[in-house]
Amino acid sequence: MSHQALKLITPPSGLAVALAEVKNYLRVNGSTDDSMLTSFIIAATDAIELATSRRLLTQTWAFYMDRFPGRIVFDSNWSEGTREGKLSEFLVGQSFITIPLYPLQSVTHFKTYDDDNTAFTMSSSEYYVDTVSEPGRISLKNSGTWPDTFLRPANGIEIRFVCGYGASADIPVALKQAVMEMVAKFYESRGCSDSSLSATAIALIRPYKLMRIG
Repeated sequence: MSHQALKLITPPSGLAVALAEVKNYLRVNGSTDDSMLTSFIIAATDAIELATSRRLLTQTWAFYMDRFPGRIVFDSNWSEGTREGKLSEFLVGQSFITIPLYPLQSVTHFKTYDDDNTAFTMSSSEYYVDTVSEPGRISLKNSGTWPDTFLRPANGIEIRFVCGYGASADIPVALKQAVMEMVAKFYESRGCSDSSLSATAIALIRPYKLMRIG
């Protein structure tokens, strides 16, 4: 499998759940604990995002790969030991790239880098951005091919993309509730080191976790 990496480019602005909303949920009056509760909201959001591979608020990331995706196809002659050839002869390129964070909103650019770190930008007219599927995908258009740039050994492909539901009001209610449940747990057990998801939060996010087969 090709090495992959993610880098946050533009963090989200604001909080996934408003401080006032959390204070009302916890029945907290006054502003003494505002700073602490804000930190808890951020920590709870991180926990929910990590558990679901989703991003709640709009943000921009860079996705790096060492090479284009492909798969190895073996026929029956290979398995019986009668087929010979170079490994490259059995590699079949895939026509799509899966974006690991979702929901995907858009792709800002698709670049490749050679050994001299010279960038080549693939035209957006050559690929289709699938924002309906989860995870989202970049798919080559019919008869299209990936750039034939001689890629540098590491992170030769960069896809910059925007993901997230949008603003706080756009986040599904269940995910916002899961954040508040985690904040409540942090607030009630402050001083303890347990950062695991609460049972209620796990139940709330279960429909938002993708089932992986194979």
